[in-house]
Amino acid sequence: MNSIVTEIANIIKSEDNYIKRERKIICFFLNLIKEIMALALAKVDDEMITKVKAQGYQIDKKNERSINMAFGEVRYVRRRYVCPGKQARYPLDELMGFDKYKRYSILAVKNILEVSSVATYRNTALAANCLSGFNISHMQVGNLVKMAEKNIKAGQEADSRYDAAGTKKKVPVLYLEGDGVVIKGTKSRLETYDGVFYNAKYLIEKLGRLCDYILFDCAWGGYEQFVDVLRDLSPLQLSYGPDDPGILVTQSIHKQQAGIAQASQILKKDGHLKGQKRYVDHKHFNHAYLKYVTKSYSYPIYSSLVVNAKMANSPACKSWWDDTVKLSIKFRKRLLKESKLFKPLVPLKINRKLQ
Repeated sequence: MNSIVTEIANIIKSEDNYIKRERKIICFFLNLIKEIMALALAKVDDEMITKVKAQGYQIDKKNERSINMAFGEVRYVRRRYVCPGKQARYPLDELMGFDKYKRYSILAVKNILEVSSVATYRNTALAANCLSGFNISHMQVGNLVKMAEKNIKAGQEADSRYDAAGTKKKVPVLYLEGDGVVIKGTKSRLETYDGVFYNAKYLIEKLGRLCDYILFDCAWGGYEQFVDVLRDLSPLQLSYGPDDPGILVTQSIHKQQAGIAQASQILKKDGHLKGQKRYVDHKHFNHAYLKYVTKSYSYPIYSSLVVNAKMANSPACKSWWDDTVKLSIKFRKRLLKESKLFKPLVPLKINRKLQ
C-alpha cells in the first residue's frame, strides 16, 4: 500500500498540467486493477484444478488470452482441460462468463449497448474510449449491436415456442396501441400505420384505482379532443375526482398541424390530486424531465409548439379538423372501393349499416 501511495504522490508532483496529471493517475489505477485482476484470475484457476480433475478432466495446456472488461483490457493465462469423449473446456472462462472468441466481458457489452440505444455508433465508441479502459471502433459497436439483436431474436423465438405449448386465453376485448400495428388472422393479415385509439374512459374505470398516475402515449394522436367523434377517447376531456389517477399524455405534435419534425410535448392533468401525497408538483416533475432532456435545445421546435398551441386554441381549429375528418372518410371510402392491395382498418358496419 505504501508503494502505491508513493507512486501516486510522485505522479502528482511530476506533472503541472491538471488534465495530464489526472489522466496519468487514472492510467496508473487502471493498470493496477488490470494487474491485480490477472493475478486473481490465475489464483482462481489454480484453485479449480482439483474440482475439475474430479470430473474426469486432465490438464492439456495453458493458453493466454485477453478480454476487455469494463475497466480495461486484462491479459491472463488459464488452463485448458480435456476428457475422452467430451469437449475441451476452459473452466475459468466458463466461471467468468467469457465466451469463446469474444473480446468483451458481459458488463462491457451491456454498457456499450445501453449507450448505443441513445447515441450513434460513433458517439458510443467515443464515449467508451473516453470513459472506459479500452478502445473500440464504431464498427465494433455495430457488430455488438447486431450480435445482441440476433440473441434477442433467438430468445423471442424460444419464448414463442414455449408460449405456443400452453393454452390460449380468450378475452372479450383486446385494446392495442402503437405507431404501426400488424393484425394476424387465420384468413388474412392486416397492417396499419395509423395507430389504434384506445377508449381512455374505459381504461381509467378499469385501472384508475390501481394507479397514482396513468401515462397515455398518444404517438399518432393528440388531436382527438378537436374531433367530435373522437372526443370521448381523449383522457384530457374527462372530468376527474380525488379518487382518480393523475393523467399524463405524450403527444407527437409533428403529426398535427404546425409542429415541425420531432416536435412533441407532455401534458399533465392532475389538479384533482393537489393536497394528496401522490401529487407530483411542477418542480419535481420538471426536474425529472430535465434529467433526460438534451442541453442543446432546438428553439425552432419550441417555437412550433407555441404556434401549434395558438392554432389549437383558435375558433378555426374545429373547422380545420372537421374538414380533415371529412377528407379522410372520403379517402377511406374510395380506398375500399377502388384498391385491391390496401384496405383501411375500419369497421365493415356502422350503426348496423354496411359501409
